Amino acid sequence: MSWMRRTIRDSPWTGLRIALKGVPDDVSILWRELITMCMGFEGRAMDSQLHHANFINAHLPTELNEPAQRLVAMLDPNFEELQGKLRQIMEEATALAAGVRAWMLLSKEGLPIASAVPQGLEEAEIAAMAASILGVADLAAERMEQGSLEEVLLTNERGMMLMKSAGEKAILVLAAGKALKTGLLVYAAKTACDRIAPLL
Repeated sequence: MSWMRRTIRDSPWTGLRIALKGVPDDVSILWRELITMCMGFEGRAMDSQLHHANFINAHLPTELNEPAQRLVAMLDPNFEELQGKLRQIMEEATALAAGVRAWMLLSKEGLPIASAVPQGLEEAEIAAMAASILGVADLAAERMEQGSLEEVLLTNERGMMLMKSAGEKAILVLAAGKALKTGLLVYAAKTACDRIAPLL
């Protein structure tokens, strides 16, 4: 669960700052922090041994907003299994485009789901920026009556980045070197997104 605490601590996706220093790996404590972050919930004191399900049933509103629902899903034991499937899909997709240097799958709100990025990069920061870029591009396409946005391609000095929606709930980001053909990168992204969308 340490990666989840790191994501919550570093992510600019939420305007709330939560001090997580010294927080133990107790799932119930982590749950309280998640709900506080995404819903502005005033956390109540609770026994550290209380199972998180009891806490949820006792204190959560009947309906959760969509970002909260996605965070809730990440605490499900099956989430690690889902991550494994996503990584397998990405390994196969990037094998089609050998020049892919890094990839990241994130929620539409900018919360990292799975990734393979070079050490030292701040995943939460990259995810939030990618979600913002895609959101602005989608709005621009709508305002100019160009229909639904399919993808955003950024070219730069060292290569290119492709951001593409993976269904209604996620965004795939691929970074590649200049040697890789644009069409091959687009094909790899589409292949991955078509397989990822039904899983989320």
